[in-house]
Amino acid sequence: MKKFILLLLLIPVIAFATNTIELVVNQVGGYYNYFYATTIDPNDPTTQPLLFTGSIRNTTSEIINYYIKFSITWNETTLLDNGKISAQPLSPNENLLINSQDLITKRTNDGFHAEFSIDDFLAGDFEDIVKETGKFPDGIYTFTIKIFDVNTNLEIAESKEIVIEIENPTAISLISPGLSNNSYIQEIGDHQPNFVWFSNLNNYTIKIYELVGEIPSSEEIELQTPYFIESEIGETSFSYPLNAPVLESGKTYAWQITSGLETPQGYENLIDKSTLYFFRIIDQKSASLKLTALRNFIQQLPAQNKDEILNLLNSGYSPSGSIIFEEEDISYEDLQSITEQIITGKLLIKKIVIE
Repeated sequence: MKKFILLLLLIPVIAFATNTIELVVNQVGGYYNYFYATTIDPNDPTTQPLLFTGSIRNTTSEIINYYIKFSITWNETTLLDNGKISAQPLSPNENLLINSQDLITKRTNDGFHAEFSIDDFLAGDFEDIVKETGKFPDGIYTFTIKIFDVNTNLEIAESKEIVIEIENPTAISLISPGLSNNSYIQEIGDHQPNFVWFSNLNNYTIKIYELVGEIPSSEEIELQTPYFIESEIGETSFSYPLNAPVLESGKTYAWQITSGLETPQGYENLIDKSTLYFFRIIDQKSASLKLTALRNFIQQLPAQNKDEILNLLNSGYSPSGSIIFEEEDISYEDLQSITEQIITGKLLIKKIVIE
C-alpha cells in the first residue's frame, strides 16, 4: 500500500517538471510561391528566411541545461526527424530572444549549434524535385520545435508548430478579350468587356494600354503609362467599370495581367506577368451585323458540329482570325453575299475544312 501511495505522489512532480521552460513562437508569414531549399542551410544562416521569432524563458530559479529538437514534415512525409540543436545553459529567470536564423545554425558563437545539415532532409521524391527545380515543391510544411532537459532527456516545454503552404505559380495565361498576335487585332463590340485569365495566384493587377498608329513592340508598350490600371484583384476575371475611361470605338488596346510573388525573403520586385493581348473596339451595330452574317452562313453548313459553334456565338463568343474563300481573305459583306447564293442554289458546298 505504501508503494502505491508513493507512485501517486510522484505523478504531479513529473508533470510539474515538464514546464520549467516557456517557449514562445511567433510565425512570420505562411504562404509562399517560391521557397528555395538552399535557404535552410545551417552553414549559412544569414541567407535563411525568417520563419519565426520568439523567446525561450527559464521559469525557475536554477540553471537549466537543455537542447532542442527540430522536425520538418512535407504533407505526410517526414523530412527531418528530431534534428538536434545544442544550446548554452539558461540562467535562472533568463528570457532569451530567438528567431529561426538563431536556431538553424552551425555558428556555435551564437549560442546554438544545429547537429544536422541540409542533406539530412533531402531524400526520395522530395530530393528529386528539389534537385530538379532548386525549390521546395508545393504542399503543406510543418516545422516542430521541442525542448528537452540534457540530464533527464524529458521534454520541459510545450512544443510549438509552424505551418506554411508553398504553391509554385502557374504562368498567367490570358483568355479573352483579344489575341496575343498583334498582326491580327480581334474586334469586339463591348465597351465594358469582361477580362478573363488563368492562374493560381491570388492578387492581380490589370493594365490596359491605348495604342495609336503602328503597333509598337511589347517592351515599348510596357514602358507606356497605362490608359487604365486596377490593382488588388482577387479573382481571375475583371469587368471593365462604367466609371473608368471610355474604351472608344475604332481604337486599339492592349492589356496585361501582373502579380507579385510571395517569397520568404519578401522580394517586393519579384513580379509574374502575362503576355500582351490586343483588341479593337467597334460599335455594337457593326459587331451585330458581322455576327448575323456569320450565323447565317454557319446555318447553311452541312456540318455536324455547327450547333456547338452557334451556341458559342449566342453565348457571346467573338470569333477571331480571317475568313478565307477560294484562297482569299473576304469581308463579312462578302460572306453575306455567299450565304445568299447558297440559299438560292447558285453555290453548292463541296467540302468544309475547319482549322
